[in-house]
Amino acid sequence: MEPALETIGLTYRYGDREAVCRLDLRVGRGEVFGFVGPNGAGKTTTIKLLLGLLTPAAGSVRVLGRALADDRPGVLRRVGTLVETPALYGHLTAEENLDIQRVAFGVARHRVAAALDETGLGPVAGRRVRHLSLGMRQRLGLAMALLHEPELLVLDEPANGLDPAGIVDLRTLLWRLAAQRGVTVFLSSHILAELEQTVSRLAVIRDGRLRYQGTLDELRRAHPGGLRITADDPARAAEVLHAEGHAVTRAEDGSLRLAVTSVDEAARLNARLVHAGLAVHELRLSTPSLEDIYLRLMADAGEVGR
Repeated sequence: MEPALETIGLTYRYGDREAVCRLDLRVGRGEVFGFVGPNGAGKTTTIKLLLGLLTPAAGSVRVLGRALADDRPGVLRRVGTLVETPALYGHLTAEENLDIQRVAFGVARHRVAAALDETGLGPVAGRRVRHLSLGMRQRLGLAMALLHEPELLVLDEPANGLDPAGIVDLRTLLWRLAAQRGVTVFLSSHILAELEQTVSRLAVIRDGRLRYQGTLDELRRAHPGGLRITADDPARAAEVLHAEGHAVTRAEDGSLRLAVTSVDEAARLNARLVHAGLAVHELRLSTPSLEDIYLRLMADAGEVGR
């Protein structure tokens, strides 16, 4: 099946500086896809290119099977967007803001109430926007993105201003849209712990260049966790682990440290040590979070500490 979103060699320059450099992205239909990178990495510029708000210096964008350059208005009618801060009329109510959007898109009146309910704004539908909290305004921006029942959602920091309950509500909504309606979600966020619980695949960029693209499992396998082993004979245990193909270091307290890719591998190594007649006193596996791996990637690239 053709991807919901695809870029080939996408490039954009601000003067002599390449903000996005030969970016190849591929987002499958019906998936929740994360887009990650430090400030200034080119995330928002990329999103603006995906929506035709900027014209690329080179490369192409395909959205829902069509070249964006061929029919931008037609393509974008099938896309819902929330980029940076939503543009709202503060003197109007939440419902009135949505009604203006409804008329612009030519969708049925009932969609206003549905979008308010989906985003938890039903109880404040009649409240003027200038009296809404930042989190409620963000929810309203999401409601506007959902109003015309898009096939693709492009969201830039949608959890901005949301409290913990609101973030959980957002995650549940995105899962439901993907699983039940087949909506594709392209989600840019700095909240890595939340992305880890929400997305199925992700891309990491730095300085406008793709650093990683794939599943979370593939990323974790590329950055394995650490296994700490304490045994009654560390020297003999190290020999057994070396024979299994593992590089082992010995800490000052006598414990052994090595990299493993899964809990199953740790269990297998434990069984191998016991089979060799060694008493294993402690086996502790630490699995890196998405945040840990992201910081490793950025540190390797010289980003951390700037």
